[in-house]
Amino acid sequence: MRRLALLKSDSTWAQSEDRVVTYERLRLDGNFDLAAQIRTNSKAVTMYPGQGYVDSGYPDCTIAPNGAVSGDAACTSPTGQ
Repeated sequence: MRRLALLKSDSTWAQSEDRVVTYERLRLDGNFDLAAQIRTNSKAVTMYPGQGYVDSGYPDCTIAPNGAVSGDAACTSPTGQ
């Protein structure tokens, strides 16, 4: 994945790697129209082990097609904490 490699080449973007992997997971699952739920548990460090990616620490959230959000407390907290 070119975008992931580009982000990895500059530590400024390290926390964006997991977001890119989430998009890749959606693509692999065929969820192109986002009609199925989106789960933000995809991590570069686990999807591509041993390649030097770091865990962003982003929470594990589930976003339903109707926009409802569930998961870790940080997913549903107004302050994100």
